[in-house]
Amino acid sequence: MKLWQVKGNKFTMDAMHMPTHCDKLMNIVNRTENTSALSDAFQHARPFPHVVMENFLEEEFCQQLLEEFPSFKKERAIDENGNVGRKAVCTSVRSLGAAFRTLDEMIQSQEFLGMLSRITGISDLLYDPEYFGGGTHENLHGQNMDTHIDFNMHPRYHWHRRLNLLLFLNRDWQPEWGGNFRLFADPDTPDPTDPSVTPCFNRAAMFATSEYSWHGFDPIHLPKHEQSRSRKSIALYFYTQEPPQASGIRPRSTIYKDTALPEHLQPGYVLTKSDVRCIHDLYQRRGAHITRLYEHEKHFYERMQTLEQELRTLKTQHNLLCPLEGPVTLYDSPTGLWDDHWVAETFLCPLAVQTFLSNMHIHGSIPDFFPHARTVTVDVHGQRHIVRLGKGSFIQQIPLHISEGQYLLRITCDTTFNPRDAGHSQDTRNLAWLLGKLSFS
Repeated sequence: MKLWQVKGNKFTMDAMHMPTHCDKLMNIVNRTENTSALSDAFQHARPFPHVVMENFLEEEFCQQLLEEFPSFKKERAIDENGNVGRKAVCTSVRSLGAAFRTLDEMIQSQEFLGMLSRITGISDLLYDPEYFGGGTHENLHGQNMDTHIDFNMHPRYHWHRRLNLLLFLNRDWQPEWGGNFRLFADPDTPDPTDPSVTPCFNRAAMFATSEYSWHGFDPIHLPKHEQSRSRKSIALYFYTQEPPQASGIRPRSTIYKDTALPEHLQPGYVLTKSDVRCIHDLYQRRGAHITRLYEHEKHFYERMQTLEQELRTLKTQHNLLCPLEGPVTLYDSPTGLWDDHWVAETFLCPLAVQTFLSNMHIHGSIPDFFPHARTVTVDVHGQRHIVRLGKGSFIQQIPLHISEGQYLLRITCDTTFNPRDAGHSQDTRNLAWLLGKLSFS
């Protein structure tokens, strides 16, 4: 068995100066093709970069992985919707046995990561010590994987997901049994020419993850005498700290495309029991996907509300919601004042006054395109003043007589202007005037 070592475009034993621990680990990778050929196949593959490698690991070592593969347990088969399904996942790879510990050590070595980089052209690849979403995958008879694109950012380390390597461990698997790994150019209209990979023993499929790397596998339909079998694989995901160049991609979770109804279901066709089960399963899957997306949206909405409230609290504490000058602060959020300091018909400003005040100055402006000037009524602590605000910039003095304490300042305008109704812009707000600041003395 030869190591992966560079000598020209070939990997041979002669290129190494002396054996190391990583060298011994790399002995289990049973590859003899040159990386240039693999890289060319990967880069030019359609519908997106991928390569399939036969006899990926040394035969004896791959058999050891199969023998150490964990048994199917319900606690490992909880799907994304919280239900017990027909797919079991184990991410605690190192606990499974000596062969899995060796595999774990190998895939995090610089020699192995460098090999993947040379094949894929993706530099500085990172191994995931948590195997998030990866590890051992076991799928039972009847299970499939809906077409999807993967989550693109590690939830803990915030690395960018770039590469999947799937190692299949199924001896004598037949294509007609299903479970074939599929890659799709268009998830809505699958093409017979889209690549299909039978998950045979010691076969590896590696592909770049992106916004268009749609993949999945078709339903497993084992003959009755083979239904003690399961589809076994090891999923290895690799990341980079930096995103793909000029990607502009935002973090997202896994996105699924629901499987379409079988083509034989046409008007006039009489449904069989198998068809009814199929439709029922597809209906349940679609409902589960909708529920999952709803929960995601609910979580993000609640988080957004919390962040908005925290932001408003900070702005209130630092007088950022309303520009104030003098010995006053806000004790709560104002209403009737937008972030760009446009004022609505009624403006309520909760003031915490720190000392006796005798004057307030309203600094603001009314644009020339507004149809006319405004009259505003200022109320605070039972004191009322009616003033006229002309077009352009203004500073309006309001006499006060209030001591230390909390007061609600109310400023009401007699008229507003709607820019969209007037054909001035697409702004649909009813605007009274533009606040510069409120100063107190």
